[in-house]
Amino acid sequence: MWVLWGQARFPLTSLFTSSLVQEMITLHVAFKLSRCSDHHPDQKSLFGVFLMDPTIPVNERVDVAVLYRKQGDIATLCFPYKMKFRGQEIVFTELCLRHPTTQGRRMVHVFDMTDGVNDYRLEFDAEGLTWTLVATLEGRQ
Repeated sequence: MWVLWGQARFPLTSLFTSSLVQEMITLHVAFKLSRCSDHHPDQKSLFGVFLMDPTIPVNERVDVAVLYRKQGDIATLCFPYKMKFRGQEIVFTELCLRHPTTQGRRMVHVFDMTDGVNDYRLEFDAEGLTWTLVATLEGRQ
């Protein structure tokens, strides 16, 4: 019996004694900010697994200006336009991913945004009506 990991095959019998498995487990991927990371060519990968997590955790409440459109698909009806973070105004150019999730009983909407250089993960708490900058991913100028 064989186990597949990306494009590689490993015999099941040798898999659990192999140090490669231990390395693969330690390489467990932290989140990658959706498809916006195309402009981060310095990230190395092994079988599609990122070797390091370049995200910077922030977890701070921020001010966000949001555009609500009357028509469009579900991904474009609500667009976080800009954010004020530590005195700096950041204008977003693209919504990369939006998905609702729950944290306990609270509904939270997660937005992965880019300003063309850096990527940002925002969360909107639908009950508390607050925005939180969860993490950033720095790009190249």
